[in-house]
Amino acid sequence: MAFPSSSKDRRSRESAHAALVPALIGLVLIVGAVEVAILTKQSEPTVAQEPAARNPFADMPQEAPPPPREAPPASKSPPVPDNVANDPEWLAAKLLAADARELYEAALAAKASGDLATASAKGRTAREKYDRALESTAVWEEELLSKYDPRDSALSAIHDMRSDWLEKLVVLEKSFGPR
Repeated sequence: MAFPSSSKDRRSRESAHAALVPALIGLVLIVGAVEVAILTKQSEPTVAQEPAARNPFADMPQEAPPPPREAPPASKSPPVPDNVANDPEWLAAKLLAADARELYEAALAAKASGDLATASAKGRTAREKYDRALESTAVWEEELLSKYDPRDSALSAIHDMRSDWLEKLVVLEKSFGPR
């Protein structure tokens, strides 16, 4: 094995190789770019044809739509009694809610006028009355809904009224603090 006689010869060979590497990389990049340019010029743009839509149900006969229903299905629940709105619990809860509504409106008016002490006191009292009205009728309403058809207008009215009370209770809790 022959070793270079001097370090000067070895350095000159290393520098010659070092200069060759970037030149070769540049040459490869230029040749690649020319090939890409030639290939893109030669290829003509082709319009892609959409594959024919395949309908897997084409061989099945057309069906006629079902006839419209004449009446909705009958409920298996018994009819709601006429006196359901005269239940003593319900009537007491309605009176509580009516008092709470007056207090609610007075509290909102006092708050708007800047009398926060009166607004807070009336708001707390209204909140307590709405809360008692809702709690006293919760089980009663659930029993009615389980016994009778929930789509009945009498039950819907009861549900709507209790929902209104609940909305007022939420406003009172947000305006005057939780229970």
